[in-house]
Amino acid sequence: SFRTCKFFTAFTCFGTLLVLYYCLLVTVIEKETLQVAKAHSIGSQTSENRARARDSRHSIVIDVERQTERSSEDASIIPATPANSQDVHVVSKSTEALPQQLHSRHRQKSKILLPYNQTHITRQILVQESVRRTCQGINSSALSPWQLSYFLKHLIVDDRTRLLYCYVPKVGCANWKRVFNILYGAHHSVENISTVNHSSMKLLSSYSDHEISYRLKNYFKFMFVRHPLDRLLSAFRNKFEEHFKTFEAKYGVQIVRNFRPNPPAHPKGDDVTFAEFLAYVASTSNNLLNEHWSSYIDLCQPCFVDYDYVGHFEFLEEDASFLLATLKLDKFVHYPQKQKYYNILSEEEKGTYLQSVPSEVLRDVINKFALDFQLFGYHPHFIGAPH
Repeated sequence: SFRTCKFFTAFTCFGTLLVLYYCLLVTVIEKETLQVAKAHSIGSQTSENRARARDSRHSIVIDVERQTERSSEDASIIPATPANSQDVHVVSKSTEALPQQLHSRHRQKSKILLPYNQTHITRQILVQESVRRTCQGINSSALSPWQLSYFLKHLIVDDRTRLLYCYVPKVGCANWKRVFNILYGAHHSVENISTVNHSSMKLLSSYSDHEISYRLKNYFKFMFVRHPLDRLLSAFRNKFEEHFKTFEAKYGVQIVRNFRPNPPAHPKGDDVTFAEFLAYVASTSNNLLNEHWSSYIDLCQPCFVDYDYVGHFEFLEEDASFLLATLKLDKFVHYPQKQKYYNILSEEEKGTYLQSVPSEVLRDVINKFALDFQLFGYHPHFIGAPH
């Protein structure tokens, strides 16, 4: 019986070892299978990433909302807010042919590929990255009531095409307003618009809080910028050298009185110098500045609003044509040519203006508009295209 017990014990141990070996073998096989599957998955993702990288060399990817086409019987009424809202916008019959995919009741998250030449692609990628990097340290959620009200008054809305345009004075905004006059159906040709119809402009400030939030989230948003010093020079030449009486009376008199040594007893404000003008701009609170020399930060809040496209005045015709073509609006409207009276200064002439400004005044102006320079890649000591 002792031998039988010993044999039984040995047999049991052998059986236990056999079971353990089988379990270990199954575990190893399963682990190897998972590793192979994982390697295959990574390989597939790498191939897809390489394909995307090849595509990105020839196109910009801009996040927008893709709208599905509306039915023909619904083409004359475009929802201004989601389908459950009571707010609808009846558009003019003259704009019924505008591409329906830009303004649908039903939307799906997507991306639009914007093919263009490499230089244009690089410029847009750089400005978007510059804005993102600069805005990282800014608390854009803490806008004051004045800041919020001010920038909402500078966003032009077209519910038909689901566009938001932040207009910046002295950056080609008059011609962009002409484009919107066409989109609104107020005119038929941009060349025939001698005076912009401001009364037809729909500003985002005129909407309710819910409607504002919806448009900021879902509409295509764009703005145009130029070198901050070049813009200030343009505003000075336009309003003071061309003698706009209202500007001379409201601002010119004040500038001469406060920023000219030994001013006359009763200044007329019709002989303001560029140095005096910049001294006034540098020392005046932002909320007291006229829109023609307010900063991009105050006008458009690029750290609060995620603009889909930022164009440059230095490449105005190229960028405007590209944008209209991308939005499929180029068949209905084009960006107007510069007006005949528009006088472009040479680099030497611009330098002459800047040389008349004391270094401390120029420094104060650059500091005041420091964020504008940083946001859009402009060099503060060189008037020209972004670097």
